[in-house]
Amino acid sequence: MMKKVILISIICGFTSGMLSAFLYGKFMSPQIVTADVKGIVEAKRLELFKRFQDKEDPDKLSREYASFLKRLDSALGSHTKGRKLIIMRREAVIDGEAKDITEDLKKEVLNISEH
Repeated sequence: MMKKVILISIICGFTSGMLSAFLYGKFMSPQIVTADVKGIVEAKRLELFKRFQDKEDPDKLSREYASFLKRLDSALGSHTKGRKLIIMRREAVIDGEAKDITEDLKKEVLNISEH
């Protein structure tokens, strides 16, 4: 009889531990998303370079680029704030399962009416 009680206690303890680990992993694990930050930055640099070639004021372009980088940093921060979220470079995730937030970032930081 005592062996049955001990065996049942061990099984219950093991089961509750496994359930606890499963639930913790399910609800506390970070979500992985991808973003092509390099592509966004390169697109902005190309736009500014073309405007520089069209003789636009270099100081104005430099301020605009600095402002753009601050907006990008802020947008990345707003996506992760208060969430368990990891943003990885798009090419670092090969399984295709992660959500891509590149277009969301572009909408936030590439202001068409900026110039």
